Amino acid sequence: MKSTLYQYFLIVNFTYLHKIFFIQVLYKYCMKVNFEGNISFKSRNPLLRKADDIQRRTRAQFPMLSSTYAFHFYDSTMKNEDEYYNKLDFLNEKIRSQRLKTKNEDNAFIAYVKSLKNIKKTGVGNCLESSIALISALCANGFTNATKAHLLYVVDFTDKKTGKVKTGKYPVDHTFVVTDMNKGKGRNIVLDSWFGLAATKDKAMTEYKRLLLMFDTQKLTVWAYCNAFKKLLVPKYEKIIKKYDIKPHLDILEYNDLTKYDIKNLQKYSKENYPNLLV
Repeated sequence: MKSTLYQYFLIVNFTYLHKIFFIQVLYKYCMKVNFEGNISFKSRNPLLRKADDIQRRTRAQFPMLSSTYAFHFYDSTMKNEDEYYNKLDFLNEKIRSQRLKTKNEDNAFIAYVKSLKNIKKTGVGNCLESSIALISALCANGFTNATKAHLLYVVDFTDKKTGKVKTGKYPVDHTFVVTDMNKGKGRNIVLDSWFGLAATKDKAMTEYKRLLLMFDTQKLTVWAYCNAFKKLLVPKYEKIIKKYDIKPHLDILEYNDLTKYDIKNLQKYSKENYPNLLV
């Protein structure tokens, strides 16, 4: 299957890439890989199943060809040809160009609307665009207590001589959505339409450990160390582990960019313009 995906990636013209490559091939592949093992797929929790339904509808309504997904989840043997990297660069540039169109927009609601239109027009986007589409889908269904979130790489550094522990944190470059599905008990449900995930926070953290394969955890550890000890000069990883025992884990950093007024407008706009998002 991966070689088939790669052949499409190399030969299909970018003008029709989002229509042919993603909808006919990549989307089916992602559905198989992510949803068959999805925690919510067989969940007895009706709220979690509904959340999963919404994130699936988001993927169907806003299919996106993702440069980060293509780079990290294709077999490494596919990366030997220059054309592969050329098309990845082209795709990255389209996503950067798309983001620049909303970068200086002061009104968050307008920025979301522009992003949704850009996604539909270009068919490209990474985890940030997926999160924007997913929050819009949640709002359309009346689940307005949702916000973007980042993964945090958290490391406990234990001094081997003194036993003293210092904790450092560093954000991982991945955006997703957290919500309470309007239950008012804290945003304890993680939704990620890029990764194909709907789960409670604790189970989502287990799933996200797979994402760490995409990142250089040694570099993340070094940056977490710098934050913990307020270091301006970046040390080598080997020097750190010589002095400290390290214990890493993942956490979540929420950040909300929408006001109540923005959410109300987004709810109305998404419901009227993308009825297929409605459960």
